[in-house]
Amino acid sequence: ARRVEAEIGPRRGRMLDPGGRLLCMALAVESTAGALKVYSGARRSPEQQLQLLAAVDELRAAALTPERMEEIRSLCQREYQISMDDQKLRDLMLGEMKTEIHTLATLNGEFIGCVHRQLTTRHMHYTAEDATEGCIPVSPIEGVLRVTLLAFNVLLDDTPYTLTVSAR
Repeated sequence: ARRVEAEIGPRRGRMLDPGGRLLCMALAVESTAGALKVYSGARRSPEQQLQLLAAVDELRAAALTPERMEEIRSLCQREYQISMDDQKLRDLMLGEMKTEIHTLATLNGEFIGCVHRQLTTRHMHYTAEDATEGCIPVSPIEGVLRVTLLAFNVLLDDTPYTLTVSAR
């Protein structure tokens, strides 16, 4: 889906819902089952397919490109005298890398919510009656909003993110 989007250009909204993403992951695992080393059991395990989707999201959030992989390989060699081939590095990335963005919100100095999940996109919605999980309904919604982001990547000190705040 992302390759098609890159070729035809972005469109509004998500191309696949979570069920569609899981179905695509199941098809990808099925077609590459013989080459999988770390997640070889994913062919028979929807839980491992969900873990693979989470790993893909983490790698995308960390902008893991071939150049970034080479940078990590060089860092491991230089700092820890660890050499690794592409497969070992990919296994390390999928199995050990941890990218996190922790989002905390306060309104007029009062806590109104915190989202801390392994997702590349997080939404915090507030109304007087309802709020996103991890958040508190707020009324009235006016004053000074402070959003604190704690972003880190344990392999490289560079976790890209974008923050958008909107109100109606």
